[in-house]
Formats: sequence, structure tokens, C-alpha cells
Amino acid sequence: MPLLVCFVNCVLKNGMPLSFKHSIITPLLKNNSLDSNDVKNYRPVSNFPTITKVIEKLIANKIKNHLERNNLWDPHQSAYRSFHSCETAVLSIINDVYASMDRKEVTIAVLLDMSAAFDTVDHDSLLQKLENLGIRDDALRWLKEYMNNRFHSTDLGDTLSESIPLRMGVPQGSVLGPLLFTIYIRDLGECIQEMGIRYVVYADDVQLLVNVKPSEFSSGIKKVEECINRIHKWASNNYLKLNSLKTEFIVFGTREQLSKIPTGEIEINNEKYPLKSVVRNLGIFLDSQLQFSHHIDRICRSAYANLRMLQSIRNSISNNQFAILSHALVLSRIESSPSLLYGVNDKQLKKLQRVIKATFRVTYRFKRCDRIEDEMRKSGWLSIRNRILLRLLMILHTVITTGKPSYLARLITHSSNEHALRSHSRGDLAALGARTEMGKRAFMYAAPRIWNQMDVKIRTMPRRETFRSEAKKWLVQS
Repeated sequence: MPLLVCFVNCVLKNGMPLSFKHSIITPLLKNNSLDSNDVKNYRPVSNFPTITKVIEKLIANKIKNHLERNNLWDPHQSAYRSFHSCETAVLSIINDVYASMDRKEVTIAVLLDMSAAFDTVDHDSLLQKLENLGIRDDALRWLKEYMNNRFHSTDLGDTLSESIPLRMGVPQGSVLGPLLFTIYIRDLGECIQEMGIRYVVYADDVQLLVNVKPSEFSSGIKKVEECINRIHKWASNNYLKLNSLKTEFIVFGTREQLSKIPTGEIEINNEKYPLKSVVRNLGIFLDSQLQFSHHIDRICRSAYANLRMLQSIRNSISNNQFAILSHALVLSRIESSPSLLYGVNDKQLKKLQRVIKATFRVTYRFKRCDRIEDEMRKSGWLSIRNRILLRLLMILHTVITTGKPSYLARLITHSSNEHALRSHSRGDLAALGARTEMGKRAFMYAAPRIWNQMDVKIRTMPRRETFRSEAKKWLVQS
């Protein structure tokens, strides 16, 4: 350790050695369903020596602390930040959609994607943006030296290409690269905000949301077109390019609201885009009425496939060993963003509950005809409804204790203490009312009501793991 500390301090003082700035790129197919003969379908992941990532992690922590301390993050950027995730980003989106449904509005959502965004970052522009954020003097000189004299080779099978210089871009697969990219596109959010449009950003994925009455749908599309034109101009000035082939449009609303708007396709800048009924957004499949049927069906198919695979080795391992594997390979599919499924109808949730029961039966060797509800409770296996509630409570606990993510924190307020109400002294949250059943599914309406029903002693627990343990017991008992 003393030798490592001495070496790292030397690197921080004198810059990164050239050998540490040489990356080996391994092309990885973005999706198994894509054509492996098309080079556009590969992601260029850069591999560096482990010690390089250790040094980059130290620098990244310094930069993050600076951005956090001075409130310099884009408030709607969820990538590479503590207490931010794909789940919280999508939760923010569907909260807005439910709220607009409650107001009898539709939500026009645009999913934008940038072509090879990490590879076209201009170093001079990036350094200027870092300086504008207060990163100067020795820190800025180190980062400038870090980006200069970079080389990469491509590893394909047993063949390694010649080393070539990397004059633009930040490496994917590094620790600093993604963080520097989020700083590079930070002013994109300011550009969108000036248009008065709600947006969500996760790395290079940008989502635009416009809420309008069905009768004002055409004016909403015009507003979207103006915003996209402005983003195109910003991207051009920053050496980036929007990928029109991956741009998707979807309109969210109730069946009644959607019946009042045009169907088929819309025209933006003389290009026609089909209105999708289902889109994949940050790994979550969203349908136009937010019934989540397509998303749940995919979870079930994947979970059952993994469970069948595990059954082939069931007799070779113990119950505890199998439980670990089933949680990692089967139940993890359900545990991925369960908070988004709050309020989904019973028919859809029963599909996920059957997956949980099937996994429990195989794990503890129960027969199909055996009743297992009591055994599941004794073993601490939560039902799908309780898993959804627990995840919502965990997100809400993080929001209350840390104030992050800010786009969810602004939706939550404590009860008024105007008249020294008992609810305020108990730490109750202001439970807003919704007019429709869809509106009641919004995070801003649902989470406070669940929180207020919980034991006061559990709410005041500051430690995340202790809160999770006690909240889980409370859900099992209730």
C-alpha cells in the first residue's frame, strides 16, 4: 500500500504514463439479436490496466465532489451519480405521464440517441467546459495531459491491430471517460430548458416530454420540432450528431385520450416517424397506456428460461446454494426496477407472482399441489406487491435522507406545521390527491401515502440497510 500511494501521488504530480493511456478495444455486440456482420452494431469498449482505473477513480471522485459541492450537475442527468439510476430516471418520466393523464392530457415523448457520442468529443471544447465549471490550474493541466497522446489498438480474436492515435473522444470502459462526457453535454440541458420542455438525460440518451391536451396535439408536435432543431444545432456546434434512425416517438395517455389524436406517423423536419405503441427506454419497455404487459412478459420469459437452466443442476447442490443462484439469475429479473410497476393491474402482477412461487418451489423442493404462502413468509420471501412497495419505500427513504435525486425530491413535501399538527411531528409527508386511478399510480401521490402508513420508528432510521430490514419485516407482518 505505501508503494501504491507513492506511485499514485507521482502520477498525480507528473501525469499519466504513456503506457497507461494505451487502450485495447474489444468490440462487443450491443445486442445478440443484431447483425454481427454490421460494424455499427458493435460497442468499442476500451480496456486499461487495473492501476489506471484506480488512478482515474481518485480523479473522478475529486471531480464529483466539486460538482456536488457547487451544485454544478445537470439536475436531470442520472448517469454515473450516487442515488441516481435508470429506475429513478424512468420513475420520474412515468410520474409526469400519470400526472398528465390525471389532468386529461397526453404526453408526447421523444427518445433521442447520439451517434458514436463518446468517440466525437472535442478535447479543446471539453477543457473549456471544465474550466467554466471551476476546474483550473493544476487540475486542468492534469486532465489536458490525460487526454493528450492517447493511443488504441483493436483486439479481434487472436489479432491485435497496430496502435493508432486517438485525437478525439473519451474512452468507453474507462472510469473518467463517461464522467467527462456528462460534463461535455451538460449545457444541452440548459438549451432544452430554454424551450420550456421537460427532459431526462442518462449518459447520451435524451428523452423529451411535452404534455398537451388532445385538442392541442399539433401545437405540441410543433414545439417538439422546434426543440429538436435547437438540439441539432447544439450538437453540430459540439461535434455531435443525433441518430435519426434510432429516434423514436410515442404518445402516452389513457385509451380515451389517445382515441382523440392522430395515429400512424408524424412528420418532423420533412422526415416521417411512426408513432410507436411500445418503446424500450433505459432497459424498460413502456407501452402507450403504461399497462407494462410487454415488459412483464419479457421478464417472465427470461426468468423461466433461467429457472429451467438451474433445474438441471438442482440435485447437485444444497437448498441454500440454490437459493443464492435463483436470487441472482431468476428473482433479479423481477427486482430490476420493480417500483415502476406500482398500480399495475392484478392480471399482470399475477404473472410475476407465479414466477416467485415457481422459484420457491424448486428451491425448497415443494410440489405443485403444496400450499406455500405461509412457508414463503417464514423464509422472508416477499410477494410481488410487497417487493414493489419495499422498493418504493427504499427510494423514498433515500430521497428524504439525502435529497437525491433532486427531480424526485421536489415531488415530496412534509406535512404543514402551520398549526403544530401531530402529523408533522410524526414526520408524515403531504399526501396529495389524484382525481383518477391512473393519477394515483404517480410517485408524487403514491409514495407519501405508503410512507405515512408505516411505523414512525422505522421512518426515522437513518441507515439504509437497517431501514430496509425493518421495512421488510413490517411488510411481511402487514
